[in-house]
Amino acid sequence: MSDDDQGPANARSGGHEQGSGGNERHSRGNDQDPRGNDQDRRDGADPARGGERPAALIIALAVVALQVLGLTVLAVAGLGGLVGTPAAGQITIVTLAVVLLGLAFLIGAAAWALWQGRRWGRGPVVTWQLLLLVIGVSRVGADAWWATVLPAVAAVVVLVGVLTPASRRATDRRGRPDAVL
Repeated sequence: MSDDDQGPANARSGGHEQGSGGNERHSRGNDQDPRGNDQDRRDGADPARGGERPAALIIALAVVALQVLGLTVLAVAGLGGLVGTPAAGQITIVTLAVVLLGLAFLIGAAAWALWQGRRWGRGPVVTWQLLLLVIGVSRVGADAWWATVLPAVAAVVVLVGVLTPASRRATDRRGRPDAVL
């Protein structure tokens, strides 16, 4: 690639800069990430680089954190039912607790990814909220009002918070899903 193809910033620096370990890499302007994606954000937020996160995203992720806490508490409280339960019932209780803890881990990891500005976390969070919304709507009248309305309202708050344009811009980083690693 010639210096003319690399743009003005690269032409001035000779088109290359030394990376760690002596490997050469093409230098890029501050407005692009290593994959060439435009990082010019209308609201100036880049959570991965210390920018501000939209308020809607912060609220949505706080609600998701409460949901993760609720799933964890429910799993641990269910394990309390092991005492005095026959062996067949204990297997069911432990299996349900493991599934709830796994779901809490997945949703928590996805929320952490969104907090870091990674887009892969959006899918699991939105899917979980849609499930909560469907369950809440289908149970109206069958349970106490608060047991159906609160999860449904929380799901709507999270969906709106995660899917607003500002939140989507703040969480559009691509790459390896390393929020947990």
